[in-house]
Amino acid sequence: MCKTARTDHDSHARAPLKLISVANTKDRYHLLNDPSVPRPNLNNPLHPVFRQANFTNSSSSLYYKMQPALRLASMFLNSDSMLEWFVRPAFGKPLTDLQSGKVFLSDPNQSSKHMEEMIADVRVALICLSYCVQFQFVEDLYCYALTQKDNRRCFRFPHWTPIFTSTHPTVIQIRGMSKSFLETDYESSSLCDRLRFDFLLATTIIHELTHAFGIMRRGDLKEPFYHLSDPQAELGWSWEEFALGGIFNPFDRASARISFLMRKVWLSDEVAYGSGGKEWTAVPMSWIAQWFQISTWSKIAKDGPRVIDPPSSGLRIRCSGEGYFTIFADNSSAIKDIQKLKMKVATLACHLPMPTAAHAIMSTTTVQTANKPTKITRDKNPNIVSMTCRVAEVVDRVGNSAAVELAVAPIPVKVLKRPLPTNVDDSDIDSQKFETHPRRKRVKV
Repeated sequence: MCKTARTDHDSHARAPLKLISVANTKDRYHLLNDPSVPRPNLNNPLHPVFRQANFTNSSSSLYYKMQPALRLASMFLNSDSMLEWFVRPAFGKPLTDLQSGKVFLSDPNQSSKHMEEMIADVRVALICLSYCVQFQFVEDLYCYALTQKDNRRCFRFPHWTPIFTSTHPTVIQIRGMSKSFLETDYESSSLCDRLRFDFLLATTIIHELTHAFGIMRRGDLKEPFYHLSDPQAELGWSWEEFALGGIFNPFDRASARISFLMRKVWLSDEVAYGSGGKEWTAVPMSWIAQWFQISTWSKIAKDGPRVIDPPSSGLRIRCSGEGYFTIFADNSSAIKDIQKLKMKVATLACHLPMPTAAHAIMSTTTVQTANKPTKITRDKNPNIVSMTCRVAEVVDRVGNSAAVELAVAPIPVKVLKRPLPTNVDDSDIDSQKFETHPRRKRVKV
């Protein structure tokens, strides 16, 4: 079994989690709760791929609690505008770029009429997919979800859509922590807690279905590049970029309850660090809640997914190639809270035995890009605070406090581009009972 998904207890996520949490003290950016968000009003039927029989180890009560997430996931599979993404995996031809050697998909779109016909065929294929995929909750799964080709089972008859060629079905595994939350905490959670959980579960499932769709189309796990210009051959990330406008992760990945979400744009490491570093934007609850509204999907039906603007807030975080974090905050109180963290950590550092590396970190972070006045060129400059990503080594010694040296200074705002995670090794190992394609929901710094 090929497994390359990110680990849920990645220590590198602790530093940005602490920084954003402190900057969002008292939930000033409405990342966790917002009393103004409306209740979901989607009333669409579930897509056949989400029929209860496909959730092999879910009780009726558990399946019922998943309805809001599955209803949102069904909207992604029912909207013509969203289904346009599936046209290329379904009908594109694999081409090889002579310069890079990358295998990518051709664009099969010839006319608007032809596009309508292809979308209709994609709809049929997705209904066929409902007999080619199963969903399972798996305990101790170290990633949010992963997709496998089940070589233990084989189709006895040809598919009733020519799009699919695989002789084996697929299995999508979802981490057991999601099941635990649904069973014990979902109903008693706040509206915003449920919305974040439902949004992440829905987008995770569709992400994995893009892999399952590709496996059924090709018969193997060797994914091509969707576009030649994509940072990596990863259909799930390609779909998220198309449908959502970026990659969405919680920084707190050790908890079953979904904490605040962060949006990262899809770029290669080389491009991201060459542009100043990987950057995440805090996602307010109002942006998440809109996806559960009929009015939002009416806009998408008319103008496509790009009608939904990316989330915007006054709170962002950037990680440089050297491993230094920078917080961008437009709220003076957020900066003061970070300064309080600095004072607390400095006090702890004076009384606790600290590793030599930690002292080196504390003495160097304040002189990074934060304090270069030659870069102050824009009209509106957010206050920033920088810290090193190796703070996790110190967090273990000082508890929840981050032992860092912080400094406050204005620096210019840069246009947000679309960063990304690293490559996925999708080797096709036919000798195994299962072949795995993971969802890499990882905050990699």
